[in-house]
Amino acid sequence: MASDTETRSETPAEGGPETGGADQTRATRDTREADTREADTRETPEAAGPVGPAEPGEGAAKPAEPAEPGEPGEPGGPREPAAASQPAARRPKLKTARDMLLSMAVISAGAFGFWLLVPHDESLDTAPLQVEYEVAATTAARVAPYELLVPEGLNDRWRATSVDYEPEGEHGATWRLGFVDPDDEYAALAQSDGEAGPFLSRITQEAEATDATQRVGGREWTRYEGSKYDALVLREGDATTVVFGTAPFSTLGELAAALRPAA
Repeated sequence: MASDTETRSETPAEGGPETGGADQTRATRDTREADTREADTRETPEAAGPVGPAEPGEGAAKPAEPAEPGEPGEPGGPREPAAASQPAARRPKLKTARDMLLSMAVISAGAFGFWLLVPHDESLDTAPLQVEYEVAATTAARVAPYELLVPEGLNDRWRATSVDYEPEGEHGATWRLGFVDPDDEYAALAQSDGEAGPFLSRITQEAEATDATQRVGGREWTRYEGSKYDALVLREGDATTVVFGTAPFSTLGELAAALRPAA
């Protein structure tokens, strides 16, 4: 009996694998059905409910935020208007020109002030230019139709200021030689072989003859008086010689007395 009992008790143990296999088969089937239902649930929208907008961080791309504007002149920054840059480019040139003008004004003012402070002889500023007449007189004497005269022996305070010879002018062949006397008065010599009346009127600025004469160098010179010039006039042959100017008759007589034929 004991052996039988042991045999029976072992029999289920041997048949255990069959029973365990059936249970395992059902469990596997139940698992597949559950997986199938879960898959159907995922694929059906109604089962999953309405799909709303994705929350940030759940796979949806965030909209790009607008970039902040950079500083003018930086990449991506606002570009300055071209018109505004042109006046800015011209400002240095305008400033430079203005500085140059101011500097010139300062220098000019300083130079003028220096000139005022330095003592100077105003008589020299207005002194007439002196000329050399010897060569011109020698040349003119060779072609003049009369005896051409020049002064000799005048002191250094007589300054020759003009010289001219016109061989064929309005009043014929005309010789002129101007001076400034020691008193800064004008005194001059003129000769012509043209008609005496028009020549004297032109040279003396309408001075008129008087009844007075002045003896110079053994010759009688007629005095002419006018609003601008006085004159001593000598007529010899075809030539008329005139010593005239703003100087007084005494000085005009000194010049007439010094006249000699040009060499």
